[in-house]
Amino acid sequence: MATWTAGTALASGALISQAWVQNVVNAQKFLAANDATYGRDLFFARQGAGQAITVTTGNVLTFGGEDIDVANGHSTTTNTSRYTVQAAGKYRLTGGVAIPSSAAQQTVRAAFYKNGSALSEAAKCYIAISNVGFPQTIVMPTIYASLAAGDYVEIHVVPYAAGFTTEVTNSQSFFGVEWCGA
Repeated sequence: MATWTAGTALASGALISQAWVQNVVNAQKFLAANDATYGRDLFFARQGAGQAITVTTGNVLTFGGEDIDVANGHSTTTNTSRYTVQAAGKYRLTGGVAIPSSAAQQTVRAAFYKNGSALSEAAKCYIAISNVGFPQTIVMPTIYASLAAGDYVEIHVVPYAAGFTTEVTNSQSFFGVEWCGA
């Protein structure tokens, strides 16, 4: 599990120790986001298969594949809707829901959730689907959140009139999580 350790100041006149050098090297590896042992949380996934979204309050988008998952915070077999944060800090969340051309005219809400609860009312995105016959993507506003190691985030979707199956041919639902700082 990657963790962020802030660099420590070297006292005036002190000799550089192996431990101090290793601290600097680990911080560089973390910021480079180049592997699961040292890399910061950096995740992006798209839906590869359509998902039935029903008129309820508990639809979470699932992602069976990943484009990027540096810190191994997502599983493609268990809880595929979740990204579990590996290092505490400030995070940028991005997402989008692909609506097929066959969806009925209606309003759809998408929201980022943390540990099963909506992050904030401001983090919810609403769209009225009126252009039936063309696939559309709800691009959610990018938000920033303070998260602790072990917190999980996901995207919830609620249609208000009729269900649909997410689009994967002309566009795909997507989910991104990026560590921005301690």
